[in-house]
Amino acid sequence: MIGTRFEQDRGEATGLPLRRFEPRITREARADKYQTVRFDRVTYSVPRNVAFENVTVSAFVNHVEIVWRNTVVAYHERSYEPGPPMLDPRHNLVTLSRKPACLDHAPLYRDWGLPPIYSRLRAALEDRDGLHKGSRQYIRVLQLLRTGIPSRVWL
Repeated sequence: MIGTRFEQDRGEATGLPLRRFEPRITREARADKYQTVRFDRVTYSVPRNVAFENVTVSAFVNHVEIVWRNTVVAYHERSYEPGPPMLDPRHNLVTLSRKPACLDHAPLYRDWGLPPIYSRLRAALEDRDGLHKGSRQYIRVLQLLRTGIPSRVWL
């Protein structure tokens, strides 16, 4: 009796889906003038060129991807608690050209947590070119990080 029922059920069962199920929530959002997107009571940063644009936020269990024009433009660790914004310093590197003092005074850059080689590079540039010019050279190096290294490397 059980074997017969099993064969009936197996014949009526459907196969596995053709593509893998992705455990994510997807929502449309709009980036504001502060280069941020709000999702689930948490604010996430996006690059400067995405401000005022419509984006798609894909929230996975442990991270959030923000997609603009079919390209992932921001990748953040997911936060479930409302609190301070989740900011990626690379999204605001353009600001450093106009306001180099932010490098030492803004918590976003001061607490960045770059590998130690970067602080040694900055010290070497400031020793060689002077404090003002060396800092500007260092900022130019940091601005290369905007496009050179995927977001996931820094998480």
